[in-house]
Amino acid sequence: MSRKAVLMVVVLLVLPMLAGCSGSEQPPTPGEQSETAPEAESNDPVTETDADADTAGPQTTMGPTDERMEMLRSELEDRGIMVQRIEHDGDRIDVWYRTIKRTRSHHLRTMDDFIDEYASLLRNGGTADRLEVRMQNGHGEPIGRFHIMGGWIESFDNGGMTERELENRTVETLEPSDPEFFQ
Repeated sequence: MSRKAVLMVVVLLVLPMLAGCSGSEQPPTPGEQSETAPEAESNDPVTETDADADTAGPQTTMGPTDERMEMLRSELEDRGIMVQRIEHDGDRIDVWYRTIKRTRSHHLRTMDDFIDEYASLLRNGGTADRLEVRMQNGHGEPIGRFHIMGGWIESFDNGGMTERELENRTVETLEPSDPEFFQ
């Protein structure tokens, strides 16, 4: 392939990513809407009242641990979990996520993913005593919930509980609102 052809392919691949990103845009003034998503430079907590209630997509309510909550969201999404919202009130983290999978094995793997990420959060300075997870189907309707206690993670880390016991305790908290979804 000629040098010109390689450059043309690179330009065609990179140009769409750079479209609209001049890098010299000023942030919108209050009351003015931006055409692009704002950069996450502010340390101000975001609440649902700050966002338009009709806005599509995930909304997040966060407290003083914004960075940790965003990291939790990112890690869960990297595992393929469609996080819709995260709230943190100091003692508890609430996560809403959507799933279209209907198999028990999928839900058990997802529960393990939440255990792993909650444990990582606590090991890295997170302070919530409980992770409450609310599951929704593809239409946003509730299908169930489960929770993980921080004390269980601590007990596991200290050798007082096996991985299987931690998983079983979490599964025992499952409250399906749509049992047929958990075939």
